[in-house]
Amino acid sequence: MPYKVWAVGEEVLAADFNDFLQEQVVAVFATTAARDAAILAPNEGQQCYVTATKTRYVYNGAAWVTSGPGQLMGQTTLAAAVSGLAAEAVFATVALTLPAARTLRVVLCSGFATRSGAAGVSRVRIRDGGLTGTEIAQSPWNSTIVGELFPVACENTRQFAGGAHTFVATGAADTNSFTVGIGTQLAVFDAGP
Repeated sequence: MPYKVWAVGEEVLAADFNDFLQEQVVAVFATTAARDAAILAPNEGQQCYVTATKTRYVYNGAAWVTSGPGQLMGQTTLAAAVSGLAAEAVFATVALTLPAARTLRVVLCSGFATRSGAAGVSRVRIRDGGLTGTEIAQSPWNSTIVGELFPVACENTRQFAGGAHTFVATGAADTNSFTVGIGTQLAVFDAGP
């Protein structure tokens, strides 16, 4: 949805009204049913407020989702194990753009890893800006033996500047390598202003 700067005396056509006014305001509805009846073809990013539930919604391109603290903003779930993690390497990515500074909770969880080769230590990290970006969180070094499962988890809540962010989950081992299991998730949640 583009924005338009109007000139004095410029004619407002029906298409202009729809594109530049109607779809760029926060409409208020009594219920979600009333919203769905009124907005037949929502645009991604369009917002509304429903008084029955006292909830703000944003259309994400596929469905109306709640907006505000606690909202899932992006997630990657491993559909297959990622093996061969020795030197620090990326195994999950979530990219998003913040229109303004925002507090986010970034979480790496729900997975287990296992070592190959000799016993040693391994850890995971979350970074913003790719493999060499700013470290947000890291797990302690896990001392493990070959074949032993160990948890893959770390998180942090902090303020991030507006703009593009590429959150990555990385893994590293002191010797040999390890494998991160299927179902491991990297998720980003809205934690407030």
